[in-house]
Amino acid sequence: MNKFTCKKCGSVKLGYKKFVKCITPVVISPDGKIEYLQSTVDEDNYIWAENSFICLTCGEKVTYCGCDLKTEDELIDYLSKDKEEIEIEEKEYQELLEAEIYLQEQKDKEVYCPDEVVNHEII
Repeated sequence: MNKFTCKKCGSVKLGYKKFVKCITPVVISPDGKIEYLQSTVDEDNYIWAENSFICLTCGEKVTYCGCDLKTEDELIDYLSKDKEEIEIEEKEYQELLEAEIYLQEQKDKEVYCPDEVVNHEII
């Protein structure tokens, strides 16, 4: 199993975020056991937010192909994948996302661009 390394900052410190300001450090043993350490809570902030694993150093969510990793099973599956496989799948996901964005932009242009409208009168 691979060790966690943040894609953004390179840190190996992993945490779990349950509330906007409730963060729990996480340690993964070599045999894949996950241990949750003492949480820190901002008592002034009680707004609910999504749960997910995060980098304890920079706060970046741990994601795989656009999805936040929220469960231990998702995290272990992700860390068990071959790094080259992850890179290929992430690249394919990014290309698909960019294609979707491009198609949506083209669709928006067709709908909202008035100089492409022919034989249309404004009343």
